[in-house]
Amino acid sequence: MRTKNLILSFVLFFIIGISLASVSSTYELNQDMFISKSVRLNGYPSAGLECNITILDPDETVLASFDAMVNNATTQKHEYTLTGVNMTGFYCYDITCSGGGLNATSSYCDEVTPNGEAPTTASGIFYIGIFAVLLLFFVLTIWGITKFDNIIARFSLFQFGYLLLIAIVFISYMMANDFLTSAPMIVSMFKILFWVVTIAFFPYVLGMMIWVGYSMITIKEIKDMMDHGLPMEEAEGRRKGKKW
Repeated sequence: MRTKNLILSFVLFFIIGISLASVSSTYELNQDMFISKSVRLNGYPSAGLECNITILDPDETVLASFDAMVNNATTQKHEYTLTGVNMTGFYCYDITCSGGGLNATSSYCDEVTPNGEAPTTASGIFYIGIFAVLLLFFVLTIWGITKFDNIIARFSLFQFGYLLLIAIVFISYMMANDFLTSAPMIVSMFKILFWVVTIAFFPYVLGMMIWVGYSMITIKEIKDMMDHGLPMEEAEGRRKGKKW
């Protein structure tokens, strides 16, 4: 029941993240953010208005403080370019326009992602589906390890389980990278974890091979003693008491 609740919480966590990712525009990390808005104020056209913009980054640091926007006569839009966008997450900004003795402020939020693509519900469901399948196979693999006595079978299941673990961590990293752009610390945590488990795979395989070799030698020695008439318990006791 606890495992079921954990999986359900994980799924809901990312579904909520997908829902919150609805923004007007999406930009790519380390690229300029070009903001272009069509503005009318109580019937006044864009050409007759003066607009200023205030922008906050995901950490709520002010990047632009009531900066003047450029009125593009061709497109009839007010424009502003924010350079040096080096953080993923939601950039919220207010545009204040005035003209004819009137003024009004509109608020917007745009998102910056690593690849400039907005995460969608479909991609989120796909990620969650892959994650669920991998987790199911991982649980079945652990169950198989507890049921098999054959050394080679257990060795194979250990390797397969570790590969599944790498895949689970990778999918978690990709999900966080796409849907948790406003939480870069979590993204970095999954990225570091992915590289740790990936690099650790090679010494893990070496250690497992040593374990298999040691286990096969132990089994052979116990079998030889049993072939000479010793009971299994005494043979195992002598083998455990042996020093290399």
